[in-house]
Amino acid sequence: MKDNANSTKNIALNYGLILGFTTVLISVATYIIDMPLKTGWISGLLGIIVMIALIVLGIKKYKEGNDGYVSLTEALKVGIAIALVGGIIGSIYQLVFLSYIDPEYISRVQELQLEQTLEQNPEMSDEQIQMMKDMGSKFSSPWISFAGALIGNLLFGFIFSLIGGLILKKDKTTI
Repeated sequence: MKDNANSTKNIALNYGLILGFTTVLISVATYIIDMPLKTGWISGLLGIIVMIALIVLGIKKYKEGNDGYVSLTEALKVGIAIALVGGIIGSIYQLVFLSYIDPEYISRVQELQLEQTLEQNPEMSDEQIQMMKDMGSKFSSPWISFAGALIGNLLFGFIFSLIGGLILKKDKTTI
């Protein structure tokens, strides 16, 4: 690698910061227009598209700075590092959001999910409903959300890095 600007660390920081702040922007925008409680899948899909694009662009940038070569291992390192940086930023925002900005958000989402479940399954017993509420309360901590978001980001980052790395890899061959 000729250029320090194309190191794994620099690429991960640059693209990871973009990923993290884009994730925060998407979250803020969907919250402002009250979309997460109704059609949160749209913001989730948009976040995944952004993550795929930034991981692939990061791997391509690394490859360009490495004389057109990138191994699968290098691609995984770059992609997972981008996902880690972006995930930390997004998870910190989510922790602040759930702890200070809107502490009742999780309970509103759980209530909406319960309503939707009851609409789809009106025959649910009171015991099943209570069990669903109890299960939801176990996962309602902002710290659980923080950890889940970070782990999810890393998992998706690994998958997208693996796919991107398999597509973009070009190993140096010895002659």
